Amino acid sequence: MSVRIMSLKLNRLLLYGAMAVLALVLLALLLVRLFSGDTSSAQVSYYPGTYTTTVPLATGSVTVEMTFSEDGIESVNYEIPEAVQSVYPLVQPTASSIGQQLAEGTDLEAIEVDSASYETAEHLLSAMKLTAEKAKKP
Repeated sequence: MSVRIMSLKLNRLLLYGAMAVLALVLLALLLVRLFSGDTSSAQVSYYPGTYTTTVPLATGSVTVEMTFSEDGIESVNYEIPEAVQSVYPLVQPTASSIGQQLAEGTDLEAIEVDSASYETAEHLLSAMKLTAEKAKKP
């Protein structure tokens, strides 16, 4: 009799163990699915055209003009008045650096900026992000 009771307890223990392992595997798969960096399903699409945003500064304003195709940014142009360039000498080189990175295919969210021109870049990038939002399809 004791052998039979021991066998039933062992079978039940194996069954519970297998169910626990199965639950852990399913949980791991769910977590991998939730936190994977797969953004292919979230492809951004734009309305083709040219859009502008103006960044106000203390001595004037900088206008950012961006041209979009359905797939992304085609070009970026800046209108930087002389008064702004004289007070903010880093505006032009920072704008050129951002434009070059975009031309190389860098995503707007992944633009790298120099620490010396961080605030200037943040103003320009915020204007660019606003402009991209204007062109983005829902």
